[in-house]
Amino acid sequence: MTATRRNDLQWNQIRMVPILHNRVEFALEVRKVFDAFKPHHVAVEYPDTLKEKILAVVRRLPLLSVV
Repeated sequence: MTATRRNDLQWNQIRMVPILHNRVEFALEVRKVFDAFKPHHVAVEYPDTLKEKILAVVRRLPLLSVV
């Protein structure tokens, strides 16, 4: 695993961006990483309470859904 910038970690084509929830400065940093890296796919964490709703949305793909 290598550091591509001070706050970015990368392994092969996977880039990880550490964040703290509900913090504007982290949201801005994630935006900068997205603009620079242009990811084709994004993985995000979610609370267990949303698991079933998210799985239902995934089953509906490629139709649009809002959770």
